[in-house]
Amino acid sequence: MACRTAPPVGISGATTVCLSPLRPSRTGWRQGGKRASDRWETEYLAWALADFSGYLAIDELYDGPWCVLSIVDNRTFKRLFYQVLDHDPTHEDMLAFFQRFQAVLQARQLTVRGITTDGSIRFMEAPSTRPWRPLVPPAM
Repeated sequence: MACRTAPPVGISGATTVCLSPLRPSRTGWRQGGKRASDRWETEYLAWALADFSGYLAIDELYDGPWCVLSIVDNRTFKRLFYQVLDHDPTHEDMLAFFQRFQAVLQARQLTVRGITTDGSIRFMEAPSTRPWRPLVPPAM
């Protein structure tokens, strides 16, 4: 069924009337809030970690002013953990991100067997503090 619209008024081309038989979409009207966060921490993580392989892929993605840090199971290709930042990640941001994920794994008694990165300097410690080594603590 076609959605008929009245002809635009003036030269702006804006839709002035819509005779769609469907209700307006509610997608995106409300933020998920606390309930969505609870579902992420319980339902989704339980599903994603159910067949945890122990092999991780860690990367960052830039989308305009946003930086998305993400950890993916490198065998099942499930996103396990992520964080969105409104700035370039600092050493402290990266360390806090990895420590939060490590706490999730320790609570479920899971261990990491290997980590793949793109070799970005963001995943390494500053050379002035120690020789180059990954930020992820070896206890994982």
